[in-house]
Amino acid sequence: MIAFILALVAAAPAAGPPVPPAAAVAEPAIDVAGLWLEPGKTYTVTLTPAGVVEVPPDRLVENRMQFTGEAVRFSFDRMKDMLVLEVNNGYGRMLRYKAEIYLADGRNAHTSTCPVIAHISGAESWQEPIARLHITNLELLPANAERVCD
Repeated sequence: MIAFILALVAAAPAAGPPVPPAAAVAEPAIDVAGLWLEPGKTYTVTLTPAGVVEVPPDRLVENRMQFTGEAVRFSFDRMKDMLVLEVNNGYGRMLRYKAEIYLADGRNAHTSTCPVIAHISGAESWQEPIARLHITNLELLPANAERVCD
């Protein structure tokens, strides 16, 4: 009987520690590097020298599709058969950021983004099964900067 159990153990594939699905990883919504978003989540943040800081949603004021309030709102949600990131920029300067997508199977990759013009909204969309987004490198650009997507 012991020989049979040893044979089973030897034939079994080596198992490392279980890897939780991306959605189960407990990441803070905001960390030193930036902001984590899952579908259905919305965060309003302000940019400080120390990094991104969450602020009350009413800090960003909308008036006829124009935004004010020295804050940025990131909303990540499903829209029909795709996922959409909407970015409302309440700053008086263009906002540039980077985004990395994390799929449900654990794979991740950089995704292209475009700077969001001062006081308006920008949007990015994907058809991939994204479990979460990591938004980093938030930066207000100089007034004369060109709008270049990466």
